[in-house]
This record gives sequence, C-alpha cells and structure tokens, in this order.
Amino acid sequence: MALLNLGSCDPNLRTAAYNLLCALTATFDLKIEGQLLETQGLCIPSNNTIFIKSVSEKLATNEPHLTLEFLEESIQGFQRSTIELKHLCLEYMTPWLKNLVKFCKSNDDSKKLKVSQILDKLINLTIDQKEMYPSVQAKIWGSIGQIPELIDMVLDNFLHKSITYGLGSPQVEIMADTAVALASANVQLVSKKVITRMCRVMDKSCTNPTQYLEQHMMWDDIAILGRYLLMLSFNNCLDVATSVPYLFHTITFLVCSGSLSMRASTHGLVINIIHSLCTCTNPSFSEEAQRVLRLSLDEFSLPKFYLLFGISKVKSAAVTAFRSSCRHPTDKWLGNERVTQPLPADRERLSLPSLEVITDALLEIMEACMRDVPDCDWLNTWTSLARSFAFCYNPALQPRALIVYGCISKSVTDHEVKQLLRILVKALESFNDLILIEALVMCLTRIQPLLRPESPIHRALFWVAISVLQLDEITLYGAGLALLEQNLHTLKSQGCFDKKETIAEVMMKTREKLEWHFKQLDHAVGLSFRSNFHFALVGHLIKVSFEFIWIRGLSINCSVILGFPPSYAHNCFPHLSSADHAAGHHCQAAASRQVRSYPG
Repeated sequence: MALLNLGSCDPNLRTAAYNLLCALTATFDLKIEGQLLETQGLCIPSNNTIFIKSVSEKLATNEPHLTLEFLEESIQGFQRSTIELKHLCLEYMTPWLKNLVKFCKSNDDSKKLKVSQILDKLINLTIDQKEMYPSVQAKIWGSIGQIPELIDMVLDNFLHKSITYGLGSPQVEIMADTAVALASANVQLVSKKVITRMCRVMDKSCTNPTQYLEQHMMWDDIAILGRYLLMLSFNNCLDVATSVPYLFHTITFLVCSGSLSMRASTHGLVINIIHSLCTCTNPSFSEEAQRVLRLSLDEFSLPKFYLLFGISKVKSAAVTAFRSSCRHPTDKWLGNERVTQPLPADRERLSLPSLEVITDALLEIMEACMRDVPDCDWLNTWTSLARSFAFCYNPALQPRALIVYGCISKSVTDHEVKQLLRILVKALESFNDLILIEALVMCLTRIQPLLRPESPIHRALFWVAISVLQLDEITLYGAGLALLEQNLHTLKSQGCFDKKETIAEVMMKTREKLEWHFKQLDHAVGLSFRSNFHFALVGHLIKVSFEFIWIRGLSINCSVILGFPPSYAHNCFPHLSSADHAAGHHCQAAASRQVRSYPG
C-alpha cells in the first residue's frame, strides 16, 4: 500500500505513504540500507517511479520471505487502481517474481499451493485487464519466462485455465498468446516444454483408445496445445531447428482433426514452421534448401492442400484459424464437449492416400534442410516416433502412424515386417477396422523395396496382396492392387523372373506351407490358383476393374483387362508369360458374358 500510494497524484498522500514506509522499515527491521528517513513536510515529486522500483528491488533481494504476501497485496491493489497506478504496480511487482522459485522448491506443500494460487491470480489479471494487456504480457510473463524453474507450473496453470473455459473461448486465445510472451525470454525451454506436453498427451491417447481422436478424454488438452503451438510457431518461437521431427509427427496426427478452425490451425502451423525454416539464421540453409522451402510454402497454399487438410470450403486458412468461435452446431467437439457420437457425415475426412501426400511433402522439406545440418538426426527421430505408434493399438492414430512409417522409413528389417503382418492377421480376424487393414497394406507397399533382396517375405507379399483382393471389399482394392504392383516390380528388379521358372512356379512354391488356407479362399471366390494360376490372377484383376474403376498405372491391368496389344504388356511387364495374356482374353470374354447376363 505504501509503495502504491507513493505514486499518487496527491502530494500529502505521497508524503504519508513515504513516512508509512519508513515506519514499517523501522518496526520490522526491513533492510533497505538506510535509504529512508521519516521527515515532515517532505516534497516528493509525482514522477518517482525509479525510486519506488529501487526500494522494491532491495526489499525483494533482502526480504524474500515477504514474497507471497507482497504479491498477494500487490495484485489486490492493482485491481483497484487507476491506469497510471497500475503501470507503477507492475514496475514494483516484477522484482519479486523471481523469488517464487524458492517456495516451489520448498518441502512445504502449502507454500507450493500458494505459488500456484498467485500464478492463477496473475492469469485472471491478464484475462480481465484488457487495457493493461500489453504491459502485463511484457512485465509479468516476460519476467516469469526468464525463470526456468517456474515454466512447468505456469504451463500447468495455463492448461488448466484453458480447459476450464474451453477451446474456442477468448480466454484460451489469451493463454496461448501469453505463452508467446513466456517464450520471448526463453524460446528453447518454453517450446520444448509445450512440445513435450503435446507428445505426452498423444501417448496417453493409447490408453483407452477411441475410434476418433476427438472422442478421447485427452482431446481438450491436445486441441488446446495445438492452439499454443500455432501461436508459438510464428517467428521461430518453436525453435524449429531442434523440434522439426516432433512437430511433423504432431501434424500428421492432427491433420483433418477437430473443428474447421482447428483444422485451419493445423494448416497454419505447417505454413509457420516452413516460414520459420526460411527465415531462421541458425541453422542457415543453402540456396537449394531455401528454394525447396519457398516452393513448399506455395504448394501448401494451393487448393489441393486445402482439400487434404479438410478446409477446402474456406477462402482463407489464416482467417479461419483465428476465427472467434464458441461451439457451432457442426463443431460439437469444441470446448469441453468431446465427440461421443459419430462425426458429422458432411465433415471432410482424411483419406490415407491424402496423408501419404502430406507426409511425402513434409519429408521433402526435412531432407532438403538436413543436408545443411551436421550430424542431423531429424529423420531418425521422426521415424522412431512413427514406429512407436505404428505397432501400438490405437484406432485413431495407428493407421496414420503406419502411413507415416511407410513413407519416411529408409530401412526395415524382416522382424519389423513380420510384426506388421501379425497385426494384419489380427485385423483380418476381427475384420472390424478396414482403415487399419488399408493402412497396413499401404505401409507394406512402401517398405517392401527396403527389405533385403534375399528375404523370403518378398514372395509371401504377393499372396498377401492376392488375399486382400479376395476379401471382396471395395475400399481395399486400391491398396491391394498397389501392393501387388509393387511386389511384381520388386521381384522383377531382383531378377526373380529371369530364370527358367515361370511366375506361377515361383509363386506357387511360396504358398505351399499355407495351401489349406489359400484353398479355402480360392473356393470362396471361385478361382483356383492351383488349377490355373494365370486365369485366377487375371480373374481377380478383371473383377477389381469392374467393381472398382480406379486403375493406378497398373500395366498388367491396362494390357490384359482393357485389351491393349500383347506387345504393350510385354514391354511393361516382360516377366508375365503368354499364358497370362491368354487367360486375360478368356476372363474378359467370361466377364463380358456375365455383364450381359445382368437384368436390364
């Protein structure tokens, strides 16, 4: 009270406040080093901020045990003061903030609780005092950001307050904005803390996993931390040089998740990260890396990528990301209300091929930058993060992790592929998660070329692809065909078809151990590989083409199914025998008769 009234516009009140301060110093033996002397008629100018601040600094240094009480009283005085006195209050409060660390380290839980309560009051003050907002950000949170030991407790309070008010509320935006002020003095520490928390809550989503990430009990934390990341991502406040793999890992999990504003925020996060890489000075990137980054900035702003991020209907992702929203009817996962029912039918959902495109684009950025960073382990870190989720049951994130793992892996072992096949077997047994099955098949397609050439798994994957096609599930045809095509290309590049053995002989040897199971599948679909390998193979391809009009450059399909000249097929797939093409004509004729026999 004495310090506050020293800034009063009333000369008598200033003098009384000064004498009160003198009396308190004498009574409680406060160590201000003889700077005060009680005097009647003393003329104290109104512009004495420097004097007041110096007194406060000496008290904070010499009497730290008064910190909790001093800050409590200062906050109360701040709320009742005029604008001018509020600025003074911030000046003399600031020196005491560093003392809070001593109470955090104390074994007295009541003192720790008191510190948390003071931080909560400072948060409320930040939210409520709109006129003082810039000054509070700079003086209070800029100062606290310089105290590493307080960052964890501060972020805990930020998140608790944010969750209380709910995603999309002005209070959450203020807290995210305040995180930027917190990071201004210590970018590396604050960014590391926020990113680590995001990774931790993502890990927790594997506990009691749900079909959609938005349905999980941790979604509020994830969405709010995503908001913090967006705010921190501008001007390299996320320290991208050390956090790129963690950020890319997070982005692949958040793409197309949450409300429209949330999806736009994820897109904005990508743009800001690339921009930070372009503008950062440490590390500095070569002209070639800069070229890739600038092209990526342009590419991610194209309508194609708006569609991939689930924001194709918005005109500006930046405007949508900062839209003030409070629980729109179609955005039921905003705030504290998690989605407990199926997501809206009209919501733009993420397809696995779309995630492949996004991941490949992010990988191109990472690889371009890695060349200029000595001993860079970004890709190894990202691969390790993706692998940990790829082998862990989580319907919301495991399929995404499998796609990312397949896209970014540079090496793979037989053991890892066998693990994927075991997961595929379990998924096929239950057959209640087609997205997981599709992700597994797509992952196998991407990593097969990385297997050692002598691995027996190569030939087994041919039958995995055939089995996927035999499931008669239209949503899996694309993935099954891609795996079959990749398998044939890989085997051909390894010279498997250069010997005297035909493709039928090579493949039938591989399936001998599981002949009983394959015979059941053959019987179910009415095509026997044992009786006529070529007819059965082309028959499956014909069936897929009739039911699934999606031919992704599969030369075998184009030549045999669509009736291109045999020379075309031989040029594209010379390992296919003439029996395959003959079977194709027979299957085509049979399929035509079948189509003609349909009613109407």
